Amino acid sequence: MEVVSASHGVLGPLLGKLTDLLARECSRLKDVRREIRSLKSELTGMQAAVQKYSMLQDPDVQAKAWISLVRELAYDTEDVIDKFIHQLVNGGNKSGFKEFFRKTARSLKTLGSRRGIASQIDDLKIRVKEVKDLKDSYKLDDTSCSTNGQHSAMDPRLSALFVEEEHLVGINGPRDDLSSWMLEEQNSSTKHRRVLSIVGFGGLGKTTLAKEVCSKIKGHFHCQAFVSVSQKPNVKKIMRDVISQVPCKEDFTKDIDAWDEKKFITKLRELLQDKRYLIVIDDIWSISAWNDIKYAFPDNNLSSRIIATTRIVEVARSCCLGGNHRTYEMEALSDIHSKNLFFKRIFGSEDGCPDMLKQVSNKILKKCGGLPLAIISVSSLLANRQVIKDEWEKVCRSIGSALDKNRSLEGMNSILSLSYNDLPPNLKTCLLYLSIFPEDYVIERESLVRRWIAEGFISEERGQSKQDVAENHFYELINKSMVQPVDIGYDGKARACQVHDMMLELIISKSVEDNFSSVIGHVQTDSAKRQGLVRRLSVQHIDQELSSVLANEDLSHVRSLTVTTQSCMKLLPSLVKFEALRVLDFQGCQGLEEYDMNGIDKLFQLKYLSLRSTDISMLPSGIVRLYDLETLDLSNTYIEELPSGIVQLTRLQYLLIGGSVVWSCFGNSNTKIPNGIRNMSNLQVITGFNISNSSLGAVEELGNLTGLNELHLQLDGQGSQKFKRHEEMLLSSLCKLGSCKLQSLWICSNDSTTLQFLDSWSPLPSSLQRFRMTTNYFLPKVPKWIAPALHSLAYLNINLEKATEEDLRILGEMPALISLEITFRTVQIERLTIRSNGFPCLKELYIEPSFKAENVTNLLFEEGALPKLEKLDLPFSVSVGKAYGFHLGIGHLTCLKHAAIDLWDNGASASENRAAAAAIRNEANAHSNHLRLIIYGESVEEEIDTYEEENKERSMEVVSASHGALGPLLGKLTALLAGECSRLKGVRREIRSLKSELTSMQAAVQKYSMLQDPDVQAKAWISLVRELAYDTEDVIDKFIHQLGNGGNKSGFTEFFRKTARSLKTLGSRRGIASQIDDLKIRAKEVKDLKDSYKLDDTACSTKEHSAMDPRLSSLFVEEAHLVGIDGPRDDLSSWMLEEQNSSTKHCRVLSIVGFGGLGKTTLAKEVSSKIKGHFDCHAFVSVSQKPNVKKIIKDVISHLPCKEDFTKDIDAWDQMKFIAKLRELLQDKRYLIVIDDIWSISAWDSIKYAFPENNLSSRIITTTRIVEVARSCCWDGNDRMYEMEALSDIHSKKLFFKRIFGSEKGCPDMLEHVSNKILKKCGGLPLAIISVSSLLANKPVVKDEWEKVSKSIGFELDKNRSLEGMNNILSLSYNDLPPDLKTCLLYLSIFPEDYEIERESFVRRWIAEGFVCEEHGLSKQEVAENHFYELINKSMIQPVDIGYDGKARACQVHDMMLELIISKSIEDNFTSVIGHWQTDSAKRQGLIRRLSVQHIDQELASVLADEDLSHVRSLTVTTPSFMKYLPSLAEFETLRVLDFQGCEGLEEYDMNGIDKLFHLKYLSLRGTGMSKLPSGIVKLYGLETLDIRDTYIEELPSRIVQLTKLQYLLIGTPHSNGFVDDVAIPNGIGNMSNLRIIMGFNITKSSLGAVEELGNLAGLNELHLQLDGQGSQEFKRHEEMLLSTLCKLGSCKLQSLWIYSDHSTPLQFLDSWSPLPSSLQRFGMVTSYYLPKIPKWIAPALDSLAYLDINLVKATEEDLGIVGEMPALISLVLTFITDQEERLTIRGIGFPCLKELSIESGGANLLFEEGALPKLEKLKLPFFASLAKGYGFHLGISHLTCLKHATISLWNYASAASEYRAAAAAIRNEANAHSNHPRIIIK
Repeated sequence: MEVVSASHGVLGPLLGKLTDLLARECSRLKDVRREIRSLKSELTGMQAAVQKYSMLQDPDVQAKAWISLVRELAYDTEDVIDKFIHQLVNGGNKSGFKEFFRKTARSLKTLGSRRGIASQIDDLKIRVKEVKDLKDSYKLDDTSCSTNGQHSAMDPRLSALFVEEEHLVGINGPRDDLSSWMLEEQNSSTKHRRVLSIVGFGGLGKTTLAKEVCSKIKGHFHCQAFVSVSQKPNVKKIMRDVISQVPCKEDFTKDIDAWDEKKFITKLRELLQDKRYLIVIDDIWSISAWNDIKYAFPDNNLSSRIIATTRIVEVARSCCLGGNHRTYEMEALSDIHSKNLFFKRIFGSEDGCPDMLKQVSNKILKKCGGLPLAIISVSSLLANRQVIKDEWEKVCRSIGSALDKNRSLEGMNSILSLSYNDLPPNLKTCLLYLSIFPEDYVIERESLVRRWIAEGFISEERGQSKQDVAENHFYELINKSMVQPVDIGYDGKARACQVHDMMLELIISKSVEDNFSSVIGHVQTDSAKRQGLVRRLSVQHIDQELSSVLANEDLSHVRSLTVTTQSCMKLLPSLVKFEALRVLDFQGCQGLEEYDMNGIDKLFQLKYLSLRSTDISMLPSGIVRLYDLETLDLSNTYIEELPSGIVQLTRLQYLLIGGSVVWSCFGNSNTKIPNGIRNMSNLQVITGFNISNSSLGAVEELGNLTGLNELHLQLDGQGSQKFKRHEEMLLSSLCKLGSCKLQSLWICSNDSTTLQFLDSWSPLPSSLQRFRMTTNYFLPKVPKWIAPALHSLAYLNINLEKATEEDLRILGEMPALISLEITFRTVQIERLTIRSNGFPCLKELYIEPSFKAENVTNLLFEEGALPKLEKLDLPFSVSVGKAYGFHLGIGHLTCLKHAAIDLWDNGASASENRAAAAAIRNEANAHSNHLRLIIYGESVEEEIDTYEEENKERSMEVVSASHGALGPLLGKLTALLAGECSRLKGVRREIRSLKSELTSMQAAVQKYSMLQDPDVQAKAWISLVRELAYDTEDVIDKFIHQLGNGGNKSGFTEFFRKTARSLKTLGSRRGIASQIDDLKIRAKEVKDLKDSYKLDDTACSTKEHSAMDPRLSSLFVEEAHLVGIDGPRDDLSSWMLEEQNSSTKHCRVLSIVGFGGLGKTTLAKEVSSKIKGHFDCHAFVSVSQKPNVKKIIKDVISHLPCKEDFTKDIDAWDQMKFIAKLRELLQDKRYLIVIDDIWSISAWDSIKYAFPENNLSSRIITTTRIVEVARSCCWDGNDRMYEMEALSDIHSKKLFFKRIFGSEKGCPDMLEHVSNKILKKCGGLPLAIISVSSLLANKPVVKDEWEKVSKSIGFELDKNRSLEGMNNILSLSYNDLPPDLKTCLLYLSIFPEDYEIERESFVRRWIAEGFVCEEHGLSKQEVAENHFYELINKSMIQPVDIGYDGKARACQVHDMMLELIISKSIEDNFTSVIGHWQTDSAKRQGLIRRLSVQHIDQELASVLADEDLSHVRSLTVTTPSFMKYLPSLAEFETLRVLDFQGCEGLEEYDMNGIDKLFHLKYLSLRGTGMSKLPSGIVKLYGLETLDIRDTYIEELPSRIVQLTKLQYLLIGTPHSNGFVDDVAIPNGIGNMSNLRIIMGFNITKSSLGAVEELGNLAGLNELHLQLDGQGSQEFKRHEEMLLSTLCKLGSCKLQSLWIYSDHSTPLQFLDSWSPLPSSLQRFGMVTSYYLPKIPKWIAPALDSLAYLDINLVKATEEDLGIVGEMPALISLVLTFITDQEERLTIRGIGFPCLKELSIESGGANLLFEEGALPKLEKLKLPFFASLAKGYGFHLGISHLTCLKHATISLWNYASAASEYRAAAAAIRNEANAHSNHPRIIIK
């Protein structure tokens, strides 16, 4: 459980500190001891509870919320305790008389602050009690262990077992290689059992590979079995599963249920003893699991085989201990195979991918990192998206947030989460820490583990230091395949790691949920989602905007600050704000010099400071007061001197200076050792000091650092007496250190400084493990101290004058030597032989000639030499080889894996060179290990991989509204606690307490939202929570406003204004504090009510009432009662039988999708009934919202004929066996299966593999309400998705009257009108018509009765039993929505019936209401749009005005769904409607929160006059008259949304008081009669949307530019020729930096300065402007300035540009647009001007341009050729002014993505040749019969293979009527002959 890990990581260190404090420090302040002991006791209890919940797979939402509170409490407690300890100790180690007086003064000075801390401890105790009480009141111990229902989801790994082979990519090489290995020993004399262990990261395809190997070789074995182990193995079940797959006698399993584990193993051994068996044991998670089962598989000398799969390296190795076994490490797919798999699943092949998507595809594939599961998951998601670059970019950015939100990625998330959930809490904490690093960051081990220690994640363990424990954690994350090792050292250990992009996305997702870290500059920067203060901050990018975000955060609780940005360092907040820092890392920040480091001395808790690789040249003076510092990394900086006071840092363990410290010299370091270094007794690692520059005393002091285990030093100079003394002193120090703990010594020199003094090193450094010399000096021979007695020396890098057998003999006797690097300067012997004795442990040998060497010594390895050598790098002299032969003896190096040979030609010919290379290559090829060989120095440098040569494919390769109220509120409370609240001390505690209560309430609300039908008391309690949340948010918003009070002014005058305002508002602020007290009392009352109702006991109880599934009636309705079904049934039946008699007999899927109640199940049943006679067997099953996979498959089997014993022990089958058995049953049958009512992609994925592709023309029919699910069922090109349509008016009437009167004629005339109104509400929905007609059939045939029913259908939905079925069907869809979508859907209740709701306005309103938060990679706008599309996808709303990109521009709500929404909205007190049929306030449970006025008159005005409107958040007025009756705006003080769209009488309404609406974010005056904006609008500082389109407003107030949060500024009156608009751009618009869309400004009427300022709006992505006039000098200047502005915007984010004009204003100036607007997606010109040709800037390089609307003088093939090369163009609108007599041919090349072509006017006589416009779906063009008669009336429509709609405007100008008719007939004949049967309209 992710939230537990972070909490555990906080509580552990905190409890340790409290224990230490009670043991010592606390004695100095008596009164606090008792409080701290009490605090520790409570927190210890909480830690136990946290650990308990961590055992749960999916904890209760309340448990998660409670743990979140514990985490924040623990953080705050630790901050207080650390501050307390600091004030007690207060740094320094000084002593003496002066220090005594200093300490006395300091004690008096800090006494007050210590008492303040005592007060803070009291506050913490109160919070602890509140948190504890919350746990008790919510009965977490009772509920957290309960299951979440009977939903039986499929194991996400099972799909790997049943994927069809043709869908696999890159598996052939590994499969064939492993299959050969598995069969190698079959025919030999030794026939031992072998184990193949496949190991790798989750999602790499281990199970798939194991299954493929098993399938390929199973014919060689007597029996085989496949079993899964899982994280919690049941040994008896595993054994039983194996036995069930192995043939045995009938009585063998007698009494099997009574067998214990021992008997299971004994019996299985008995069964397998005489059989050659093949067993696959999938998904082993622990060594103990393997140990529990391995003895069941005997080594029976029959060449039996076991394949094991695991994610854990250690487990894989344990499976292969002893014997001739093999561990196979899975590799990611290669780039080629990744692309193949990716494009194959989306387009059918790589060739189908448009060029415009290649770049974004590469980015997506880079994120997938060759992970097959990731590629499949993301490609499945994209297969359901429009083929538009922008859509794919969004998916690329949002993969992290989509992991746990999008159903297509659910399997990927589940697979990765399995590994995450398997980690213990301490490892989870360490893993989450990786979220602070950017993508692809190489994370050094040493730095990372030191950071973990500094953060307090690591505790010492028995016999191990913190460093050891932390390193073990690092290696364990690698072992568990959570991170990928980088830079493997000589000891086999990784020196660094990287995180796979998909794993990083998961880690970031968990980190955000846990409030573990906050990232600035990454795709997620939203603080609204954070539940708590910023604790760890990673700054990956910083600019002015992000700096302002940080400025509003409380940074005083940040524990870790990591900055990886390279620039704008000065924009970072001051260090003094980060008072709780433990870790400060500026590594790689080259602009650090410009950052003010003053205040660093205040960071008294700092333990880790890295300034590595920065441009800093001088340490800040305050660094000497960082008394707790443990790591100081100054390597690779310009710092040459350390302050003398540095030696006061007595806790410092790692002091790193000079250049890079990893395996290279640290540069020319002049830094001397500080005198007094002996005081720094904790030092363990020192790098970079220059011995020669240091004092003798300092060098001597080095010897006193007895804990030092790593020393890197520089030694320059030789010969002088001074150097001799330093040499002697260094030797003395090394002798001392060598007898202590020194493990690593590296000596660097920039000259030829001799190191012979080391010969006197005595006693020998027995602990030394690594020695390296990086110098120009060459030792005459191996020094004396390097002797076999150094039994720990594992790594040696030395320079030797020459190579001798004696030196190699001495080195060969080193018992522990693993890695040896030798550099020789001269050649004395041409060839040396490496004998078979010596180098017992050597794994790496590197021989390097000096750069001055003229030749090299060749080596010859005799048999038995270097028995463990794995890596070899050496030079080889071709000239020497001629004399002795080119033989190296590589074949004798039995363990060799990698060899690099550098050929030295020394005058040898090219042929001799090639001969040498060939000889060495032949040796490598003959090697049994298939080693990897690299040969340098041939004519072409070449890498040879003999293994890859042989194996080309080796690499695989009610509740909703309450949730909507609580979510934004908790975000605001979090932000308030982080920032503003510090200005009013007394309120902080109250707000925090209130937040804790509300957080727990939110968790309870979420919990109850999962119930199908909550208890009435639960509903009542939720209603109270909702009202409390609304009122709390109103108070908090008012509080924030009074603290900030708007505006951004500054200056002397403003200072006095602010002072006066502070005095003026002091009283009101105290009033708010009082209101917060009242809210706390209410919160307690609500909480107590929950306890008294015992909701946690009753909410989860089941009801005895067993209602019938409302969908069942569809299965049993008589055919005679059906209406309008014949056509669809016959069409689909024909399609289902199409392929029966052809040569290709693939299985096909028909997916029927549509709104609930449309008759999907009925249609599926009818199709099935009509065609079932053509199939061997058939079945009909329902899935439902919570599918039980085993039950579904069991139901299918029950419908199919099978042998009596086929279902033996069926109740004991697991999911895998159910799927396998059903596949077996269907394999030889032509089957027809109907799978009804699928609600999710994961549900389909859970069952689809049970239905095999048996090439017998089998068929599957699925039904669903969700478009995305329907598409996922039909991902193969041969499948079909059928979208249900509503009944026509004729069929609706027929069904309606038939059920009431027996026939349509039986309806009295008086009921015709009211019947039409009822049928209009039913909207062609069969279920609605049947339900309402059933209701009316029991009513008197009286008009008044029918009118009542018509008006009250919504009210009757959940009251009248006749409508109960309809209500249930619609409610199923509603209940399936997540809480955020429910909230968004309920918002539709504000709109009248049949209202067309524009998408853009709608989503902006959601954002203004606070329903939407940013998500990982997505802005609020994008998240809101995704919600809109998801409601369409789920058939909750109906799309309207589908654009060129396939997206709906608007929506409507079916009347019956609207009735349900209104019903839910009333129940939730979500909206109140005036003028709709319900205006009764008596039903409302609470105050009015959202008000929709659909009609207003005197009577309704009086109703409103009695209401409290001060809590209304949204006011929507859709009535066009009687505006004067509306209440005054001053009464709506909490408005966020004010929408007067379409209110033409608004002029009569008094808009005064609008300036008081300080919460207002959305204001629409669109389509009103307004001619002037109210003056107060300039004070709406929070406004984000201002829509004044289609008004009479001609001027904006100059101060409008103060609205700096404005994002959408929409003005102008649309007209056929542009905007009739004279509104000028206001001067100062450049200040409105948040603007995203500007619509309607007149460029010509604006000042040049204002036009220029437009170019500063770097965030602008949509611009609509008007351009009038031409020729004048003034116009020329505007033209030039506009061009300059567009050039700036084009290089930023501009995606859409529209230019309007009433005149023939030329646009040729755009030809100079440079650089090209690379992000531009849409360009349109609505003007009387016609371009002479396609402008230069419209070029193929614009790879994002998808929509183009331009005017051209005439059509030419050249212009069409240019436009045809646009790679992303989807929609093209061309308007010509001249008629084209000659015929233009659209060729078979070009327009790769075009879906819509519209030619608006002008005669363009077109002919489409074969292959033209391969994706065109819509065609609109004029056709002149008179011009075409010379060429014939043939258009070539049949060549447009994807065409669906065509509109041909037939012009009969100058043509006879007969010609006109002949043209129409010819076009119609072409359309009729088209395979798609396109819809053709001829005008």
